[in-house]
Amino acid sequence: MPKQRHEAGDEPARLTLTIGSTAYDVRITRGRIVLHGHDRGQRYDVTTPDGAVECTCPDYGHRGKPEGRPCKHARALISLGLITLPEAPDAEEPQD
Repeated sequence: MPKQRHEAGDEPARLTLTIGSTAYDVRITRGRIVLHGHDRGQRYDVTTPDGAVECTCPDYGHRGKPEGRPCKHARALISLGLITLPEAPDAEEPQD
């Protein structure tokens, strides 16, 4: 079977990310970053719908989403510049 050809920008980039003692294969595609854990075969999808960062990991479901904060997977990707958080609006100056 011939090897499938990809259009420019279609082929995903790949890298390995270590968070604590867990290594993840990272696959970056349009609109989604997928992390596959080496040790336990975990798979977490990190997305940024409407500018918010979401993850399919249990921690995000229990604490991140209800409290409005990113999980360790999202924080690691943010620290590497692979995803960005929307900038908070500037506080308005009080009017006299």
